[in-house]
Amino acid sequence: EAFEHGIRSLQLVHYRVNELGDIQTAAPVHGGLTPFGRAAVREMNRLGIVVDVAHATQAVVAGVVETTTRPIILSHSNIQDASGWARFIGPEHARLVAGTGGVIGAMPIIFGRRADDIGGYVHHVSRLVDVVGIDHVGLGTDMDGIGPSAIFTSYARWPSLAAALLDHGYGREDVAKVLGGNAQRVFRQVEAAGRPS
Repeated sequence: EAFEHGIRSLQLVHYRVNELGDIQTAAPVHGGLTPFGRAAVREMNRLGIVVDVAHATQAVVAGVVETTTRPIILSHSNIQDASGWARFIGPEHARLVAGTGGVIGAMPIIFGRRADDIGGYVHHVSRLVDVVGIDHVGLGTDMDGIGPSAIFTSYARWPSLAAALLDHGYGREDVAKVLGGNAQRVFRQVEAAGRPS
């Protein structure tokens, strides 16, 4: 039904443990991806829907990686930092996503820093690039859901990110990958491989 309504990306879990698997911010119930979760991933692969593992535990992501035949995304997170926030991920977690050919969206959030800290956001991008490589990093928004810790106060600030990445030493081709090229690649690959019946 979701596919018929034009949905081309689905996040498996959010802020509650559900029938598909566990979440990062609650005690695990299933110990990873459930059998129903595996069936959902296979069906998303068949239809050409991108699997989004944001909010999922590393065990769920490992189950998705074992099941999927397509690249996946983790739409919004960062490499764990001193904040210890449960929604951030470790290097191994990130490499699971990248290992599918997938993309992790750097989340525009920094705890204890001022708003509009574009340099801080570039730091998040760079930490992800250091772990998984430039081909597996993209933009992760969710600004409307993270309140006063959002780096940007308006989506109108996004164009300044290109200049900030260039100033940080990224080449134009790599900036284009982060700003959308990597995500486009994943969506095109998943769509091309899907064969809805």
